[in-house]
Amino acid sequence: MLPHHAVIDVPDAAAAAEKDVKAPLLDEKAPVPAAVAQVDASQRRSNAAPTLALLLATAVLLGLASLHMYGSGCPHHAAANQRGNNEVAAFLAKLETSLTEKAVAANEFGFAYESNITDANLKASTDASLALNTETLRFVQRAKQLDARHASKTQRRQLDLLKLEDPVLSDPAEQEELKTIIGRMSGIYGSATVDGLALEPDLTEKLATVRDYDELAKYFMGWRDATGPKMRNDYTRFMELANKAARENGFPGGLAEQWLAGYDMPVREMEDLVEDLWDQVLPLYQQLHCHVRRQLQKKYGADKFPKDSPLIPAHLLAADFFHEAIGDTIALAVVVPRHLRDIGLLPPAQGDQDKDTEDKQALNFQMHMALDKIAFLPFGLLVDKWRWDVSRGLITPDNYTSAWWEYVMKYQGLVPPVPRGAEADAAGAFDAGAKFHVAGNTPYLRYFGAHILQFQLYDTLCAIAGHEGPLHECTFAGSKKAGDAFQRMLALGRSRTWQDALGELTSGKVRELDPSAMMRYFAPLIEWLRVQNEGQTVGKDAKMIHDPETAAAPISDGKSAVHANVDATSIHAADVASVVLAHGLHHHHDELQLLVDGPVPALPDDATSSASSSGSSSSSGSSPRKRSDDVSPRVASGDMTPPQLHE
Repeated sequence: MLPHHAVIDVPDAAAAAEKDVKAPLLDEKAPVPAAVAQVDASQRRSNAAPTLALLLATAVLLGLASLHMYGSGCPHHAAANQRGNNEVAAFLAKLETSLTEKAVAANEFGFAYESNITDANLKASTDASLALNTETLRFVQRAKQLDARHASKTQRRQLDLLKLEDPVLSDPAEQEELKTIIGRMSGIYGSATVDGLALEPDLTEKLATVRDYDELAKYFMGWRDATGPKMRNDYTRFMELANKAARENGFPGGLAEQWLAGYDMPVREMEDLVEDLWDQVLPLYQQLHCHVRRQLQKKYGADKFPKDSPLIPAHLLAADFFHEAIGDTIALAVVVPRHLRDIGLLPPAQGDQDKDTEDKQALNFQMHMALDKIAFLPFGLLVDKWRWDVSRGLITPDNYTSAWWEYVMKYQGLVPPVPRGAEADAAGAFDAGAKFHVAGNTPYLRYFGAHILQFQLYDTLCAIAGHEGPLHECTFAGSKKAGDAFQRMLALGRSRTWQDALGELTSGKVRELDPSAMMRYFAPLIEWLRVQNEGQTVGKDAKMIHDPETAAAPISDGKSAVHANVDATSIHAADVASVVLAHGLHHHHDELQLLVDGPVPALPDDATSSASSSGSSSSSGSSPRKRSDDVSPRVASGDMTPPQLHE
């Protein structure tokens, strides 16, 4: 049998191709002789009769068979279907009771260990975790034997989610080894110190207050040296076991595939989606990074920065391990300055002068929000991209750290204060281990998605509430319509996919992530930054190829690199996420804070408005996404002087 794509050689194909395939074979107006027509019709009826009879008989038989097997027509099969449904329901009820009990115990013992790191607590935590794993494996194996053909959609969803639980190794000894390694790495992270200073609160305080370039570098690298090397070998063995567990549980691509499978879409599509989302918010990130770099150069001196490059020494921002907050949709609505004035937490605006002050407060607030939300995005993306490539064998123990910094440079635009190339790898460095989520085996991509999705949900709820005007001024506080819509979406829990939940909120109009709401929210800040950055090197327009001889701190010693040549389009600015501490403080806040001293650039009315009354700013699933350059307005012309930063 020929495959569907086979090419068949048709005789006289060239001549046939020249004929007008739309032209009738006979002249439609030409009369057909009555005798011919009568004989022809009779013959057609005669020839068609057996065929029609056969088709009708087949349809009836298939219908009866279907009714017999799946419908209520056959008491025997109807009872079997009901038994199947009852069996699935009983299985899921038992699963929920048993796994919930053991998960609570594992979390309690885990918390006890993380808050009091001792060998005894590690053993108790590991034992509780193994008990949960053993029970999970038992249910996974039982689910494979379950007749779920007649399960409901919700029941099928529960069974599918069971497959995405942490994969469990079939060999109990290997599973115990895996859990012991994870606990040990978490313990190394939790007990590490630098010059006797623990991460919380001592190092956090140091990095929030120290202004000396070299002292910051000491603490920054000290934390990495105190954590990574001690867990590097453990991490290598962990990845071997985690990959094996994932493959045993139906994910041939290992841990990377298992994690990516948890986002309710094909793995490759999910990877493409996050890169597309990042590309769309990149222009805003580049503008923010350029501005921060310029302010830090004023503080520390241009000689401390890589020459002819837009990169920033990482330790001046200090801190991928601080930024854990993902924010939420409700917070976006309640912290709007206008809303704070409405409830009396800020004084009301009076007259034109106060209106100007109000505009500046809004811009200050946008800067604060951007340092919290936008600056986090590249780090939220790269942590898991690095781990996916470790899982796939593209990154090996021989280049753990040099590859980590290649990703940091590519996505965040940061360079380490000291060389971290092949020599660092050879010396046992493992800088990725300085991040808790790496040490604790916690997926991180969800934070990236949550940062974008919260603006999309906020935009939709604003539209439902009837908000008119700039999106960043919206609050849906007091809107019963918005509250009811949000409640209906939240009530779905995990019983439906995130696409279904988004569709529920938008009345079926939107089922995909779209950063256009985020870009419109920050439109005033984008324009202000463009004016501030005029004449500066921004993002992809910069000379990005790293020069070890001129850079303040070469990322590589020339012996190892994941991407040997990094071109102008591959490095996407810096991670200013670390600029903001999780509780909203910032150790360079005085250098970056806006002053209220000049008019804010005017913007077109439609540049920052919330979604239309249709319920969402996003395009439908079949429409192309707008790129960020399309949704960001241009600065209005005129004598408008934007407010200056505090020097």
